[in-house]
Amino acid sequence: MALRVDEMLESVAGFAQRLWTSVSQLKLGDGNGVELCYIINQALREDNAELLEHLSPVVRAINQLCVVRGNREVLGSQWPSSGKCFRGGSLPDEHKGFFAEGLKYRVPGFLATSMSEQVALSFAERQFDLSEGSVPSVLWIIEVDARGSSDPSRRCKQVNYVAHSNLGDQEQEFLFAPYSVFTVRQVEWSPRPTYVTPHRIVLAAARDNLVEPEDLPVAPWF
Repeated sequence: MALRVDEMLESVAGFAQRLWTSVSQLKLGDGNGVELCYIINQALREDNAELLEHLSPVVRAINQLCVVRGNREVLGSQWPSSGKCFRGGSLPDEHKGFFAEGLKYRVPGFLATSMSEQVALSFAERQFDLSEGSVPSVLWIIEVDARGSSDPSRRCKQVNYVAHSNLGDQEQEFLFAPYSVFTVRQVEWSPRPTYVTPHRIVLAAARDNLVEPEDLPVAPWF
């Protein structure tokens, strides 16, 4: 990923956006590659002190991109007019019990979603294929205030639109900051949870993480 010097100096949030959306991969011993966004979330999920010591400046920069309060720099102004964004992935059976209707919890990592349900389902399909169908698929539907399209005061304070310079706006990514708060509104367990007929979990995103309790349970999977 080639970065111009002026990109790093002109805009912290802009630099963070380039890092988060980079498709450059670190090759592992087994020959597979992982992107920086995966490494960051893995370190946050595991609370890996050694990795986080080196990653903390990057995490802080990306967090500045997500958190849009006061006069902080805002790169994205797009907002889901439907009041919904989506995340597709996998959900091992052992973690199903955590997601009970009415539960309020925090997510210990950056939560990437899309304003396109089709894009989210394509990620669910990718995860299903990687597990060779051994791990159930899930579609998360995250609800925000649709009035945020025309009234910025109705928007969540800890999420922002992220443009992908290498993909244009194909992913329509909506990125939540680490430890964002969500409430489980509805759960539909699929009898055959493939990427075609996944589990469906509806979440309500908190308006502002700062006014939520700090001792909420932390999701074991996201």
